[in-house]
Order: sequence, then C-alpha cells, then structure tokens
Amino acid sequence: MTIQFGGLATGLDTSSIIDQLMNIERQPLARLEADKTWLNNRLKAFTELDTRLKSFSDTIKDLNYRDTLLKRSTTLGSEEFFTASASRDAMPGASYEVEVVSLARVQKSVSTGVASSTDLLFGTGSLSLSVGQESHTIDIGEGKNSLTGIMAAINAADLGVRAAIINDGTVNPDGSSTPYRLVLTGETVAKEFSLDVSGLSVGTASLDLGEPVQQATRAHVRVDSIDIYSDTNTLTEAIPGMTLDLRKAEVGTTTSLAVNVDKAAIKEAIEGFATGYNKVISFITSQSVINGEGGGVLGGDAGINAIKRRLQTMLTQPAENSGTLRAMSQLGFETQKDGTLKVNEKTLNAAIDENLDSVVSL
Repeated sequence: MTIQFGGLATGLDTSSIIDQLMNIERQPLARLEADKTWLNNRLKAFTELDTRLKSFSDTIKDLNYRDTLLKRSTTLGSEEFFTASASRDAMPGASYEVEVVSLARVQKSVSTGVASSTDLLFGTGSLSLSVGQESHTIDIGEGKNSLTGIMAAINAADLGVRAAIINDGTVNPDGSSTPYRLVLTGETVAKEFSLDVSGLSVGTASLDLGEPVQQATRAHVRVDSIDIYSDTNTLTEAIPGMTLDLRKAEVGTTTSLAVNVDKAAIKEAIEGFATGYNKVISFITSQSVINGEGGGVLGGDAGINAIKRRLQTMLTQPAENSGTLRAMSQLGFETQKDGTLKVNEKTLNAAIDENLDSVVSL
C-alpha cells in the first residue's frame, strides 16, 4: 500500500501543484505533436494535388503530337476476309477494293502411325532434314530412337521446322493400334522441307512422312487489281499507312476499304483535357473556405492559388500558331461557376469538322 501525505507540513496541496507543473512542462511537446499532425496533413494534401497534376499531364501530353489529332479510321465492307488499321500516313478519303486470293500457310507433314511414342521402335544412326536448299544431318543415338526422341532431336536442331506428336486413336483392321504420329511444321512459308530417314538402322517401325498435308504458300492479295504477295498474313506495305490482317481467302470476292479521319478519337482526346483539368480544379476548390464553410489545410496557400491561376490562364491566353484558332476556349471549353470546365459539343464538333488543321496547330 502507498501512503501519500500531501501538504503534511505546509498545508499545501503538493500533488495538485506537481500535476500542474508537469502539465506546463508538457505544453511544448503537445504543440510539437499538433504541428506534426498539421504538417502531415499538408503533406498528404500536397501529395494528392501532385498526383492529380501528374495524371492531368499524362492525359494531355499526347496533344503535343500531330499523330494524336490526325488519327485515321477505316471502314470495311466486310470483316470476313481481313481487318485493317491505319496510321497517320494513310491517305484520308482514299478507297480501295481488296481481294484475298490466298492466305500464307506453312508446310505441314504427318508421318505414318506407330504403336508407341516412347518405345525404341526405330534404328539408330542419322536422319536428313532438308529445309529449303540446305540439308542437315541429325544424329539419333541409343536410347533416343523413339518417336519422342526423334521429335526432341529435330526441335533441338532448331532448323526452322518444329516437331510434335499427336495421338489420332487409329485402330487397324487387324486390331493393332498405331495412333502416334510425328507432325512437322515449317516456321515460315519459306521453310519447305523433307525428311529422309534412310540413315537410320532398321527398327521395328518405319517413319514415312509422305506428301505434305498442307503445302507452303505465300499470301496473295489484289488491291485494285494489282497483285501483291507476302510471306505472312499481316501486310504492312500493300497500302501506304495501312496494316491488313488476312482472315480468309476467296478468289473473285472483293471487299471495299475506305480511310477516314477518326474524328471521334480526336474529340475524345480533346475532351480528356477537360476531365483532367476538372480533377485538379475540384481539389483546389475543396481546400478553399466558401461562404464560411468547408476548406482544407491548403486553404489560402499561395502556391496552389498560383497553380489555379495558371490553369485558368491556359484557357484564354492567345497562342501563336499557323492556324486561325488562338485560344483553348475556341474549342468549346466553358468555365462553370465552380471553376470546372464543360465542353460545348456543338462548338468542338464544328471546329473539328470545319477547321481540323487549325485545331491541330492550336
């Protein structure tokens, strides 16, 4: 048990006096803690403002580039035979008739079937794989003379032909099962190949590729009756500024292709300015006391007030350029009572439809 004799000798309430003295001593610490909280809150607010400014900057940076405001769109009579995309190098207003005569296909060959993919059914020695005009020798050693071993050896040689094994479930008339087949596929249309297994010693099974089940062919299209060929089904040079991805071939069938200015994308990019602007302005406004209400830790800060003035000036400050439009406000940006922007679609559409070059220059 603790016994206290407060004021025993003097009659003073020494406990109370000590408590008060301690409270006085703690006041500087309490002020520091309050300052710390206030500064941390300001730091959070500045971080939020910084994030919104960076987001705004990222949203509108592409407006510096003509490519953003001169996007092209394509119109196809059908997407059955190919799809198309356009860069700014594509000629707006141009139209074409495209016929897909044939698709690019790689050679594919399938072997006769064998009973197992892992049993050592073949002899050892070497096989010869001819790719294009070159012939390559692939060694097949002991323990590697199964269908799986031959597949692995061909792939390891990395000659432009890939090997795989399929199981087609074949059951022969005599009841035996030979479902495993080696499938060889060229990596490009230029990789025509053949396989000679005469270098292998005699085994219990044969490996015969026979005729290819799919011949290698180049892609062939006609653009306005002009024949164009490609080693792939993606054509990037057939039409300037256009990429064609071929899907299906049908001789005699043409598909119309038109190139236009992508006005919807241009409008979306410009409207993105207003969206980013509003996010910044709304945050700055939230820090201000309005009619005696609201406010934040950055209220009255000279720095954010300067940012607000700079943003507002951007809308009306004349910008020298080669076009007839001199200010952002001429694109239909209208300032609302709360400082945010609203886009007048009629004004923006008119600027894009009637004066696109000046929009780009601005």
